[in-house]
Amino acid sequence: MKINHPTFSARPATLVRALALAGVVVAASAGAVSAPSANTAFASLPMAFESSGPARFVARGNSCFLAIGPTTAELGLSKLTVEPADAVGPRGATSRVTRSISRSVTLHFLGANSEARVAGEGELPSRVNYFLGNDPAQWRVNQPLTSRVRVSGIYEGVDLIYYGNAQRLEYDFVLAPEADAKRIAFRVTGADSIQLNSRGDLVLKLGADEIAQPRPVIYQEIAGARKNVSGGYALRGRDTVAFEIGEYDHTRPLVIDPFLSYARYFGASGEDDARCVRVSRDGYVYIAGRTLSAVLPATSGAVQTNYGGGTRTGGDAFVAKFDLQSTNATPLFVTYLGGSTDDEAWGLALDDDGNAYVTGFTD
Repeated sequence: MKINHPTFSARPATLVRALALAGVVVAASAGAVSAPSANTAFASLPMAFESSGPARFVARGNSCFLAIGPTTAELGLSKLTVEPADAVGPRGATSRVTRSISRSVTLHFLGANSEARVAGEGELPSRVNYFLGNDPAQWRVNQPLTSRVRVSGIYEGVDLIYYGNAQRLEYDFVLAPEADAKRIAFRVTGADSIQLNSRGDLVLKLGADEIAQPRPVIYQEIAGARKNVSGGYALRGRDTVAFEIGEYDHTRPLVIDPFLSYARYFGASGEDDARCVRVSRDGYVYIAGRTLSAVLPATSGAVQTNYGGGTRTGGDAFVAKFDLQSTNATPLFVTYLGGSTDDEAWGLALDDDGNAYVTGFTD
């Protein structure tokens, strides 16, 4: 799962990150950075967690949040859908209706210690400031951010560590020697259904969307080398998940490492929206949408390598292609599609030859 970074702007000596919460700004000291290099840097930033109260931490991103407590982890997601309406605009264009859809999924760790200690680790150089309302006494300034959150003793002999980067969120169960892995289980609320696919991935259905957690990596460190242990998810009824683990050395620590599935930062200095995503049979991901960024990494030989233009609410349509198997964040292909006013891609289809077909809106 990606805790997406919002749009960033680069200024001399300071990088400013505007969070998806009114009145919140995080500022990090840095040298002067141009927009393209700033966005490359942001793609590898660690996830930032902040304290939101006693034994509570939260990570915020663009249209999403993760809230962590001693025995729960809540993921909130929202998306905008753009649909044509019946009305016709002043230039003959069909008007558009934007709707926001919000869902949340919560993991409730069963039998967990409600008094478990929740603390941030790996303090980051950035700080968060809340200037909300007119009373300075109610403001919160210079609040620290951390790159990890540890829930110590969530079960006897078991710590739970949350961390991540711009690519994905991970949460590790770290078991001390002789700790009982069979005690670990969580109930999922907020999803329409949960299931295991043929690969052993845990799939949470939310309407037409899915959150996939690939089969966890389970291992022990022995003599400085990682030794993998067999195992995976196990469903207990309709909404409860546990772990089945093969033979391992109970006198040594054990790590169970699930992560939330594929996500990648893509965008530049303007506002960028992905309206549709398709995966080809050979494992490539195509996205299409709308961009107000004039510096997308449009590739040589693309249909349109330069930004055409638009109003402050529109821009150009774009199509981008990524390799799911590659750790390189650079897209394989990017093209603008647009003229001097507003253009957006609303639909995307692929054929067996890897050609992309796009429909949408143009002024």
